[in-house]
Amino acid sequence: MANINYDFGGNAPSVSINTEEKQQLKEALTKHGATKVAKDLGIGRTYVYRLLDFHSIELLRFSSLCKRLEVKILTDYQIDNFLNSLKERIY
Repeated sequence: MANINYDFGGNAPSVSINTEEKQQLKEALTKHGATKVAKDLGIGRTYVYRLLDFHSIELLRFSSLCKRLEVKILTDYQIDNFLNSLKERIY
């Protein structure tokens, strides 16, 4: 199961994904077309494939990718937990 990793020590929050989730993203990428997805995200096509090989993807990049691919990997609970933790540090 995917996890949001954040230490608030200067590193950007990231999402760790497992093999099944990577496969889910790869299948969606095939469905939508890697070239089109890369163009929509403003990155190179080869970088899209490289992202899917990483064990961890920066949270904002991951969210853009999932939204573009119409894939939901993180649960509402995980997202709410992250946002609540962020709010505690801001306010």
